[in-house]
Amino acid sequence: MGKQPDDDDTLKDVAVRAGWGLHVAHTPNNVSLQNSKKVLLAMAVARLKPTRIVASEQGGIGIQFEKNDRFATIDCLNDGSVLVLMRNMELRRVWLVDMRQVEESVQAVQSFVYDAVVRPASEKPEDPEK
Repeated sequence: MGKQPDDDDTLKDVAVRAGWGLHVAHTPNNVSLQNSKKVLLAMAVARLKPTRIVASEQGGIGIQFEKNDRFATIDCLNDGSVLVLMRNMELRRVWLVDMRQVEESVQAVQSFVYDAVVRPASEKPEDPEK
């Protein structure tokens, strides 16, 4: 039986197929790979599937979601930062993700793209009792 690829090998294979190394973007480093794993785990818990995984123009990994006119990306960059961009015809929002609260950002993306509810990742829903 052959060696099973580990997660890093699999992500690197995806990166090569996505066009890294063709002067499009810098190859993802270990920091962006580790942050991507954390994002993907939070997505698995939320049962959120990306539309595609691509090279981030800033260097790293871009996890993208798209439905109708709504688009979002979670970019895990080589410098260790993780950014979310959400946009449609009326809205454009960008924020830096606190990796201790990555689940909240994943939920915000899921709500925006698939439920059309727009709420900042740090904003909690209002208590209807108040």
